[in-house]
Amino acid sequence: MKHIGRLSIYFSLLFVFLLGYGNKTFGKDKFNISGGIGFPDVLNIGARYQLKHDTMQIGISFGGGGYVASVSGDVYWNFSGYSRFSTRPPLYFKVGVTILIPNSEYELGPMLNLRLGRDLNLSKKVGFNLEGGLIISASAMELYPGFGIYFFYRI
Repeated sequence: MKHIGRLSIYFSLLFVFLLGYGNKTFGKDKFNISGGIGFPDVLNIGARYQLKHDTMQIGISFGGGGYVASVSGDVYWNFSGYSRFSTRPPLYFKVGVTILIPNSEYELGPMLNLRLGRDLNLSKKVGFNLEGGLIISASAMELYPGFGIYFFYRI
């Protein structure tokens, strides 16, 4: 449980840093910070950076809750749809690797995330992401459902 408490302090510090310096570092409207709930990472915070074109992003997120903490690295490909608040297509495919850090002796190992999602832009700066798909456990070769709902702020 000590890992989860320490991890939440690190998340909070990262979140404050990104809010304060993200716009100066990454440029206007290319950087998103988010917080949300999902499976397998329960509660999480994350960041996404938009590459040169409006159709590709890279992201990282940190999560925790209950008996597990997680770190994820993801690639997003925005491929279809229209939003009046953003030039980026709102439908996306996400592929990534999640590493679960259990708070017990049970080893979970890395997992491959495959998800479809949608940005629901409420304004030019604020919105929600809804996503769902499959998670493949690399160690046990088992399939699990993956889902998430995230609030984002575009810096």
